[in-house]
Amino acid sequence: MNVNPSLGDDFQEAADINPMLPFEGDIIVEGRQGQSLRFSTGIPNKTPWQGSTGNPITIISNGQVSTDEGYTYITEDVNQDFSSIYLTSNQKIQLEPAQEFSLFSPQVTKDYEGNQFLANSNRITLNGRDNILATATNDIGLKSSNIYLEASSNLTADASRIQLGSTDIQPVLKGDDTVTLLKSLISELRSLGAVLTLSASPATVANLADAGTSLVERAISLEGKLVGLKSKKTFTE
Repeated sequence: MNVNPSLGDDFQEAADINPMLPFEGDIIVEGRQGQSLRFSTGIPNKTPWQGSTGNPITIISNGQVSTDEGYTYITEDVNQDFSSIYLTSNQKIQLEPAQEFSLFSPQVTKDYEGNQFLANSNRITLNGRDNILATATNDIGLKSSNIYLEASSNLTADASRIQLGSTDIQPVLKGDDTVTLLKSLISELRSLGAVLTLSASPATVANLADAGTSLVERAISLEGKLVGLKSKKTFTE
């Protein structure tokens, strides 16, 4: 362990790092590169977050809005700071979301004033060495230009209703049952075709009548199974 660290060689003072504007009762810890930790509350018409005085809010901000000088007071900007985390209690945060939902209508981010954990940055990475668990009482929404779900072993989705798409929804067909039904129908058609290839004779006519009767009976049986081929849970456009 170096008990005599060399100082003064590596740190470079930034001239455009502005101090955080304090509000009454705040405790603020500031770094020298634009980091800050604020313990605060809401003060109507003063704080950039909307909320009643007395409700706590904790803001962790890394990187601040760029200015031409470093001496005027600024406040955190959830949309412009490099990365930030807001722990709220009934405050409204004026976050501009990257996407708006269309399949369901959650409360607009700017209007939500319950307790929330809000994180904003260019990229958010969650890595669980064992597991990542996400639960919610009502909704979990994901939206992006592209969404990829990959699993190295198994990908499972289950619900009372699984809907792929939003309009003209129809149930998907069960693969194994559909193949079994089609094989039965094809087998009957092949038997009928074999009879039709024989030369005309009284015996052939009798065989043809038997094959026709069998085909009609099988067709009636298969028709009754068609409804069962439709999935009761998964629907698609």
